[in-house]
Amino acid sequence: RMGEHRFAIDPHAESAFLELYRILQSEGIVIGEVISLVDYGLDPNAAGAVDTIQGNIGWFLHLAQAMLGGGSADTPGRIAWVANDCHCIEPGDLGSPEKAMMEALLRTLHIEHPAVACLHLDLPWSDPESGAELLVSELGALSKEPTVAYRKGRRYV
Repeated sequence: RMGEHRFAIDPHAESAFLELYRILQSEGIVIGEVISLVDYGLDPNAAGAVDTIQGNIGWFLHLAQAMLGGGSADTPGRIAWVANDCHCIEPGDLGSPEKAMMEALLRTLHIEHPAVACLHLDLPWSDPESGAELLVSELGALSKEPTVAYRKGRRYV
């Protein structure tokens, strides 16, 4: 605990998210949505990026376990996983299979636990300011689409 409403956790520690959920629950705080930006801005071709992406998958699993075990059984909430340039949408897009595989984990989590809403949001990295606006807009829309990608201001599902 870093302050009254501030926490720092090691996301790679298996019990970290579960402990955080339990602390917040004991204080009457319910987490309704978790937004992950760990894959946004990450260049999959950079040195060590594949290891980072694989580590992010591990902490995603810890987060999902905490949502299911530490949150309310009726409404565990929503996970919005934000990444950049995962999918080949337009000519010239290279895509990133390493980052795009998170989409499958999110879909599987939702199939196995329908009370957990999941969104994989693929934003372009070329304009982070616009990406922030698209993120806010998409989260506010509460779309039922499991995967949404934006390119040049256009929304693809």
